Formats: sequence, structure tokens, C-alpha cells
Amino acid sequence: MNSFDVLSPGPAGGRRPGRCLIVLSLVALLVLPSALLASRLWEHSGTRRDITTRQDRGIGQLGALQELLSVLTSAQSAAVAGDRPDRAPIRRATAAVDGSTLAGSSLSAARSWDELGKRVERLAGSSATGPQAYAAWSEAVDLTVLLMSEVGEDSGLMLSARLDQYYLADALTRRLPLLTVASGRMVDLSRLAKAAPESRPASIAAGTARSVLGRISADTAHVLHQALSLTGDRRLGPALMASMDRLAGTTLAMAPIQSLDPDPAAVRDIGALAAAQEHGRAAALDLARTGLTHLSGMADDGWRAAERDRWTATGLGAGAGAVAVVLLVLLSRWARRAPAPHGTGAPDRGEAPRAPDGPHVPHAPPRSGTSGSADTVTADGGLPRKGRMSRVAP
Repeated sequence: MNSFDVLSPGPAGGRRPGRCLIVLSLVALLVLPSALLASRLWEHSGTRRDITTRQDRGIGQLGALQELLSVLTSAQSAAVAGDRPDRAPIRRATAAVDGSTLAGSSLSAARSWDELGKRVERLAGSSATGPQAYAAWSEAVDLTVLLMSEVGEDSGLMLSARLDQYYLADALTRRLPLLTVASGRMVDLSRLAKAAPESRPASIAAGTARSVLGRISADTAHVLHQALSLTGDRRLGPALMASMDRLAGTTLAMAPIQSLDPDPAAVRDIGALAAAQEHGRAAALDLARTGLTHLSGMADDGWRAAERDRWTATGLGAGAGAVAVVLLVLLSRWARRAPAPHGTGAPDRGEAPRAPDGPHVPHAPPRSGTSGSADTVTADGGLPRKGRMSRVAP
């Protein structure tokens, strides 16, 4: 074995597996993180698109249910007062709920609406008045409030990462319906208490409804102000403030602050209460419409953000794929280069030339004044005869 064999780096093809591994590692380091990020971003954008679609559908259903709730509270007050409720607004409201695809949403919401629709239809043709009408209509009103809360949960409106959207949805799906119901029941219970002045339970119920109305009004105002203080939309405040002020004014007229009321236990004038309640019901309905419109705009913002995420994911995936293709093409071209035959072709760049096998023969320097053929080495490895004789001669 020659010393050149030890120092020789070997054939060019012997080092290519290591180079291939390096290139493949570079491909993985450059492509895999981008591909994973694109996949997660695409999945996240799809989830946001689904939530936004559910929110849009829920906003339409809540608008129809808010209209129905307003009509039911008005019909309840009319029935308690001894009048026949107007059936035309009830039919329009129920038809609007039917057209809002509520029956095709979640199974529990569809069942709740099926039961509520049948109950409302029966009540519209009922002739009950007084306490009986109050009890019958209260069940339908309570089911409507529960259905609105259920729609708010199922639609994903309460799952928004935006705090202004969360507080506004909470006010419109939970607080405002309760405020509408509480104002109507205060009028009805006050009417029943005035019709039976000797009935202490009726007076207690009217006073309780009054305190409940004040508390719900304060909670609703607090949640709405939270939404206004946390929003970046400059249009939301001016759009809601007018309806909020009207609603707060009518509520304060119906249920004054206890410290400002000279006779908290006294039953109010029913006519004044009914007028204030009607104004408050209209203000609550306007507030719900305006708020739901802005909720729809926030849902549209979420849809556009999801679309931007989807385009970003597409760009990342395309870039990662392009980098992978370029690197793999370069790798395949590198791998197809055939190595030079051992000892015949030109050596790889950066490699030392390999010496032939066999004993090492030193080259004698050419002698001056003689031809190159006289100084060539013979086959036995020695000097030619002439050269040997010249060296022996003195």
C-alpha cells in the first residue's frame, strides 16, 4: 500500500452521500417551518371564516327575535289591561323568525322555536285577561329571552377576541332583552296591584319589578359603556348614544333612584308608566337594530381578516414549495454528475493528483551538453550504461 493511498481523498463519488444529506437538511430547515406555519394559518383562517358565517346567521336571527320580543311584551300589556292583542304584528314577527333560518340552526334552538311558535299562535287567539293573561304571556316571553341567549351562544358572538364585540353582543343578547321584559312587567304588575289594592302580594310584586328594572337598567348601561370605551370604531359611540340616552331617560322615569323618590312604595300612575314603557320599548328596539348592524360590520371585519390570513398562508406555502423544488432540482443535477474513473481522468477540483501504483523511481536531472535520451532511466530502474561508465571514470 502506497503512502499516496493513505492521503488520497478517494473517488469523488464517495463523498456525495454526505453532501446529499447536507442539502436535504437545508431543504428541511428552510421548507418545513414555512410549510407548518402556512398549514396552521390556513386552518386558523378556516375556523375564523366558519365562526364569521355563524355570527352573520345569528345576527339575523337575533334581529328577528328582538322584534318578536318587543311585539310580545306589547301584546302582554294589552292582554293584562283587558284588551285584545293585535294579531297582525304577531304574525309578521313570527314570519320574520321563520325566515331567519332559525329552524335550520342547532337542534335545541329549532325545538325551542317550534314550541315557542305554537305557544304564540295559541296566545294570539286567546281571550284571557288580568292575572291569567299575565301568567300565560310571561311564559312565551321567557321562552323568547332564553332562545335569544341560546342563539347568541350558538352563533359564536360571545367567542370574539374583540372586547368591544363581546360586550356589545352581551348587551344585545342578554341585558337588553331582560330590560325590555322588566319594563313591560313593571307596568303590568303595577296595573294588577292597582286593580287589587287590598292584595299585599300584588303590591310587593310591583315593587320588586320596579327594583329589578332599575338594577337591569344599570347593568345594561354598564356593559354598553364598556363596549364604547374599548372600541376603536369611532362610529359606534355616536350611533348608540342617542338610543341609550332615550332608554335611560324612560327607565329613570319608570324606576327612579330610591334616594330621589319621596314615596318608593306608592303605585305610580299607570297611564304615565305605560307611556314611558312604550317609549322605552321603541328606544330598546332602535338600540338593538343599531347594535346588530355594528355587530354585522365587526363580523365582516373578521371575515376580511380571515381572508388576509388565507392569502398569507397561500403565499407561504407557495414560497416553501418553490424553494423545495429549486433545491431538489439542484440536488438531482449534482447527483447525476458521473465521477471520473480512478487514475485516468482529471481529478476533482481541490484534490491532489494520485501517484501510480509501484515503487517510486526518482528522476535523474538532465546532464548539460548531452541529449535527453542519454539520461533516461532504464527498465531496471538504474542509470544507462553510458551514464554508469562516466561516473566510474575519474
